[in-house]
Amino acid sequence: MYLSPAYEITCPSCGQFLRGKVRQAALLVCKSCKSVILDPHGTPVLNSAPAVIPLAHPFIAIGTQGKVNKSSFEITGRIHYTYNDGFMNDWHIVTEERKSFWLSESFGHYALFNPTPEPETVITDTHFEPDENSLTLNGQTLVYEGSDSCTGFSFEGELPINPFAISYPFLSLNYSNSQILACAHVFSQTDHKIYSGIRMSLEQLSLTSPNR
Repeated sequence: MYLSPAYEITCPSCGQFLRGKVRQAALLVCKSCKSVILDPHGTPVLNSAPAVIPLAHPFIAIGTQGKVNKSSFEITGRIHYTYNDGFMNDWHIVTEERKSFWLSESFGHYALFNPTPEPETVITDTHFEPDENSLTLNGQTLVYEGSDSCTGFSFEGELPINPFAISYPFLSLNYSNSQILACAHVFSQTDHKIYSGIRMSLEQLSLTSPNR
């Protein structure tokens, strides 16, 4: 199942004809010239700098298809973050019902997170500080394990968020009594949002390469 286009535009930089699949797209990278087109589904505007494309992932490419909860999906974009102690990949997924999910990878472990843009829980800095060591989320205990600073990011494809508009410090929180649940964190200057997700294997997602 390949998603039908949600909109069509011409790249303002090189004139390449492009089809987008994310109805609320905030950003689209031109396949031809790598220009970054902001608000491609509304009033397209060129970003001042082209995209820095991350190195190809060995298993997951833009256009990869799969299935989750009996629903087919297609991967439309990826953000790759580098940190002092490692890296993270976030792939944006759109299902055949046009629902939006994130598939995250860190050190070879994968987790599927709920639809954007609203997280399940928002915890402000006044409610949680790392030195408290733990907090409770949806009846489960989260244990603080460490923090790190993002040293850079790169991206490709089509995304529902603008990576330039978000800061990316990293806070490691894990469920103390679950091998299934997972957490993700999106930070701003005023709060951090904690997303609850499910750990997945690539086999569970039934991924199919776009080249097949």
